[in-house]
Amino acid sequence: MRLARLLMLGGLSLLFSVKALGGSFEEDLSLAESLRVKNPPRTQQMLAELGERLGQASLEQFQRYQLLRAHQELLVGHYEEAEEKLLHLMDQVQEPNKRMRTLYLLAQLSEIRNDSEQSFHYMLAAADLYPKLTELQAKVDYLFISAHMYSRVEEFTEAEAKAQELVSLSEKGNDYQRCIAQQAQLAVFAGSEQLDKGFAAANRQIELCKVSGGPIYVADAQMFLGHYALQKGDTKRALSYYLEAKNAFDDLNYRTGKLSSSIGIAQSFLAQGNTTLAYNWANRALDMVNPEEQWSEQSELYEVLSTLAQKQGDLNELVRFDKLYVKANKALVQEDKQTRLAFLQARLEFENQRQRIQMLEQQNQVLNLQDSNGRQRFWLVTQGMLGAGGICLLLFAVLVRNQRQRSRLMKLAQTDPLTGLLTRQGLLDKAKPLYLQCQAKGEPLAIILADIDSFKNFNHQYGLNTGDKALRRMAHRLRSSMEPGTLVGRSCGAEFLILLPGLDLDEAKDRVRFCQRADPGGEDANLDLLMTLSFGLIQPLPGGQLGLEQAIQAASLALEKAKERGFNSIEVAEAQGSTA
Repeated sequence: MRLARLLMLGGLSLLFSVKALGGSFEEDLSLAESLRVKNPPRTQQMLAELGERLGQASLEQFQRYQLLRAHQELLVGHYEEAEEKLLHLMDQVQEPNKRMRTLYLLAQLSEIRNDSEQSFHYMLAAADLYPKLTELQAKVDYLFISAHMYSRVEEFTEAEAKAQELVSLSEKGNDYQRCIAQQAQLAVFAGSEQLDKGFAAANRQIELCKVSGGPIYVADAQMFLGHYALQKGDTKRALSYYLEAKNAFDDLNYRTGKLSSSIGIAQSFLAQGNTTLAYNWANRALDMVNPEEQWSEQSELYEVLSTLAQKQGDLNELVRFDKLYVKANKALVQEDKQTRLAFLQARLEFENQRQRIQMLEQQNQVLNLQDSNGRQRFWLVTQGMLGAGGICLLLFAVLVRNQRQRSRLMKLAQTDPLTGLLTRQGLLDKAKPLYLQCQAKGEPLAIILADIDSFKNFNHQYGLNTGDKALRRMAHRLRSSMEPGTLVGRSCGAEFLILLPGLDLDEAKDRVRFCQRADPGGEDANLDLLMTLSFGLIQPLPGGQLGLEQAIQAASLALEKAKERGFNSIEVAEAQGSTA
């Protein structure tokens, strides 16, 4: 069904009055979360107000705040900002329910960008996480997006099973969860052309979503009912459904919905024999078409216009629209093939990756057993067979080899393969004792987050291979610019985390400014001329109440403010977490 893929973000705005903020941070954040679909404008206003109070937030609340911000940025089309937050959260969040929400939003973002392979990767990662979920909404998120994704690649048996599981699960939830469960089921029935089942599901969707889901879900169901009535030859009822949907999409200013409903209205008038009104509505739709996208809508529209041209005896228009119809159908077939191939590739790569991880885990277990058993065997053989020195030496050699293999695996897990820097987790493992030591001794320690400005655009302009070179170059630049004893790691994407001990705040800022200068030496030095760096930093008070994670969070907020000011900016957070 045309609209199903575009409804995954969870609807648009349903405006109504809500109480003003004024409770605790938790109360106000929970209220904003509850309004994220029904009232996005109010949610975005509340997020701005909550942003002024982030000093009150715990780490868990900060992560929820960032998830909600990413969701709202997706709704308004700020895709790069949303992706940056979500990728950052993927590196930070280990709690299964929040990690699921992050994967859910990343999958939707990839789908919006027509990056089907990446979207399927996220969905398959979510499938591995599903058994660990404890929250109903997290389970709903997974089943909802799974039903849509499997429908897209025509795996309808799996899609229908996911949708039915979602419907059953949503009976334990709220009205909104029941609404979107019904929408997922309708999308499956529509995609598999199960019209009678879809008819029943669409009527249930209207009943449920009028209460909780907002007008866009109701309009989506009306679109299906219009299609159903048209297939059954009931053109008057079809026209009525399409007009109701069009009115709702007009109120919401939902461009794709307006296009689809206009095509449906034109089809209805054409089926009634009213060529004048059919032509009028088809031309309205033609003004809304993006010629490089929306191939399904284009196919249906050009079929209508071709039929009208034939009825009017306009040979030139008939040839023109026939060509456009063929082009749209070819593009649609190609898009479907690419989507299917992307799904198969993602599934194969994911299975291979999972097998590699399982093998590494098994090897690690074997090494642990060999380590333990090797020690026991060594001493038993030494005590019982003093004359068998060769065997003892052999066992000792095996033990040493196993220890080396284990150390190598540990090093691989802590080292970013692209830049050679520490991974975020590897850096945190080393940072915790350093942080505690500096706090206990009253020694200065600067915590710095650096980010390559507009790196997404850099990748688009110069290509991923050059982007990888740029990351390696930046890693070299940061490492060579810092004092001995500094911890430097790649946090995520183009973001780097640095712990700089022994310098006061002014000295740390000087060091950061030095990092912003291009370095004429080393490999790929010319890349320095194409990149700028923004920084957020904090120097926690010795003996203060700020923990390491809270300090990193404060530096992250400072980095965001620096990027808002423009490229090559620096922002310093106060020790208690507010920026100055």
